[in-house]
Amino acid sequence: MMAGRGRRGLAAASQAGFTLAEALTVTIIFGLIVVSVSTIYMAALRAYRRGEPANSAERKAAWAVARMVPDFQQAIAVIPASPPNDATAIAVRVPDKVWNATDQTHYNHVSLTGGGDLYLVPGDLVYYYRGNDAGAMDATGSKLWRAVVHDDGSLGTKLVVADNLANNPLKGGAPKPMFIYWPDVVRLRSVEVTITVQERAGAQVANSTMVSEVCLRNH
Repeated sequence: MMAGRGRRGLAAASQAGFTLAEALTVTIIFGLIVVSVSTIYMAALRAYRRGEPANSAERKAAWAVARMVPDFQQAIAVIPASPPNDATAIAVRVPDKVWNATDQTHYNHVSLTGGGDLYLVPGDLVYYYRGNDAGAMDATGSKLWRAVVHDDGSLGTKLVVADNLANNPLKGGAPKPMFIYWPDVVRLRSVEVTITVQERAGAQVANSTMVSEVCLRNH
């Protein structure tokens, strides 16, 4: 009786295990799954790498425009640059600021004319221009600079707003200007901004151009 039960136990254990054919089938299926997942992953990685330069260029161009908007909106005067930088540089006069200790913030400095009319007191000049790595104006430079000049002519802050600038798309046979000042009331006294940024990742190159027209609320 004990021997009979032992043979039945061995038979059950043999039936519960995998045959060689079953093991090979599982191995092949698992290998196919691994290959499929790897193929999908590599394809997604290549697509990401192709798209990342375009995404990076778009982010930089959008940030550059967004950084300029507040200065242009509050400008009380616009000073276009002289050739050869007239298409790649512009300056705006912003209102003077006064510190309010109660509110812990700066407000526009407002005064009265001799006739009793309110006006904004002129403050700093804010320059935006295409320049080189050293910060000098250069119509073919790769950086967009923002520089603040105080009333006494001293230089305040100076920083890079965007790098990897590229020429704007052609318009009339030449690259479209980065800055166009529209002083007439038909265009609501505005500054048109066009910024192109180029980004690279390996052999992938992508350009992104952002265009915005900012109305001068105080001008």
